[in-house]
Amino acid sequence: QFGIMSSDKSFPVSMSTYSPSLAGVIKQVEEQWGWFSDIKAFDETNSLRRGVTWMRESFEGAASATKALGAKMQATVEWAQRPSETRQRCWNQMLEYRRKYPGAIVGVFTALCLLPGIARKPSPRVLLRNMVIGGGVASTLLYPELVMRTAPYVMSKANQLEHEVGQRISR
Repeated sequence: QFGIMSSDKSFPVSMSTYSPSLAGVIKQVEEQWGWFSDIKAFDETNSLRRGVTWMRESFEGAASATKALGAKMQATVEWAQRPSETRQRCWNQMLEYRRKYPGAIVGVFTALCLLPGIARKPSPRVLLRNMVIGGGVASTLLYPELVMRTAPYVMSKANQLEHEVGQRISR
């Protein structure tokens, strides 16, 4: 095979081909390290082959376990993010209520915005400010289609008001 191995699994082909001191060293290595002579054989009893096979199978097993764990984690995350039937039913009912009664919802938000102004010293300026800001924000956030529908009307009125203010200032 490599010129120094023979088919009968003895390490040197011939001890006479080496110097006497080298032959002794080779003999000692072969006697002390029994596994060294096993490496030469390429059958199922080869310790190197068994070790490599074991390592390969271990790595493959670890890789498949990691993939399985990743798949389980992905399935768990997807399950956790899926809304329950009860939550979905309540959400649909809330959206239906929002479609049926837009004025009532904006009115409740506006009333809630008035509470801080009433709790302190009620002044008409603070109440009007909170009412306009609260009602405007609530209607804009909850009903953007309302804003888009009324935007042209508001724009024309704003332009008209700007024109009137501009004429008064220039006089």
